[in-house]
Amino acid sequence: MRGRSLILMGALAGGLAAADPAPPSDWVSTLHARRALWNDPALAELNIGVRVREGVALVFGPVMNEQQAAEAIARVRLAPGIHDVVNELYVLPANDLLRKRFAPPPKPQAALTVARPLPMPADPLEEARRSDPRFAQLRIVVDRGVVTVSGPADVAAEFADRIRRLPGVDQVRRGSEAHSAGAERRP
Repeated sequence: MRGRSLILMGALAGGLAAADPAPPSDWVSTLHARRALWNDPALAELNIGVRVREGVALVFGPVMNEQQAAEAIARVRLAPGIHDVVNELYVLPANDLLRKRFAPPPKPQAALTVARPLPMPADPLEEARRSDPRFAQLRIVVDRGVVTVSGPADVAAEFADRIRRLPGVDQVRRGSEAHSAGAERRP
């Protein structure tokens, strides 16, 4: 007999677990709906109210525009326990004090000033040349990404190593082996 009662109790418990859970109470649904509004920073600042009675949410209060109203209604509809939504939101008039409180601050007007022209970006080769006074004696010829450096061998080799990775420099040659018809750069 005892074995039968345990089987019967197990069957009853299994039947209870398979049944649909009860819908959340109205106050729990109200809390879910309010949290849905609080999760949106733009809606959280507004004074939007929500009341839920028998799964029907009443949403009321001021919004800045129709898009905010639609967003608020959509968020409340997704809350658990809400079956229907009654919309009593209203768009604030343009001159309303509450609208002025929630409106973004006006962008500061730029004062009329005369801007000095920006300096031209420095030539990377010239910057490299100015980095060491010994490089001033070098002769530099540039032709389509190929830089030819002429001058004392040790100084030219050091300069070539410095400029090898500069943007626009595809190849660096030393000496007078390739004096082509490229643009010549002089200090």
